[in-house]
Amino acid sequence: MSYKKTDRVLPILSQRKTAQIIGEILREIYDGNGPSVKAIAAVTPADLRTIKSWYQGQNVPNLSHFLELCANAPEFLSAILKAIGYDDLAGYLEQAQRQKKGNENTEKIEIISIIFDTNDSAKTLDLVRQLSIRQVWFYGELKMGNRPGMEDVIRFWGVGEATAKRDLSDLARLGLIRFVGTRRSGYYQIH
Repeated sequence: MSYKKTDRVLPILSQRKTAQIIGEILREIYDGNGPSVKAIAAVTPADLRTIKSWYQGQNVPNLSHFLELCANAPEFLSAILKAIGYDDLAGYLEQAQRQKKGNENTEKIEIISIIFDTNDSAKTLDLVRQLSIRQVWFYGELKMGNRPGMEDVIRFWGVGEATAKRDLSDLARLGLIRFVGTRRSGYYQIH
């Protein structure tokens, strides 16, 4: 299922109420962190004017920007969960964050949901842990029926050619994708 720019981020609330809640949460989290709008811009690819409208509670981020905020600022996701009545999930997330901070090898929480076609969930979990967010994105694009290539990885993620090649060759090595056709006219598909 794909989402449109006009889809509501929180369908249980009106757009105005959602914008106000998101604005309050952003002000609560980012006030006191220097230039707040620029701090938010560091975790989402939206332009400064757009972020300012979120910060002021005038507009709602589109779904992709909302997910970026959630993935890169777990405190934002926690506050959203509390605002819509999921205090138990917010508490669980906060507890998980405290445990991760206690660990020296902290990892960024990535909120990603991809359906892998396998019956062995332990094997799937091990496989997903090996993937970068770029690789998950690429695999997700293939699952949705798109035909992304190395150039798309470079353009979308702003990485170099060597990084993009490495990401795709790792996906092929893991048996998730394969390249079909010639170098010029070939494409990637799910293996």
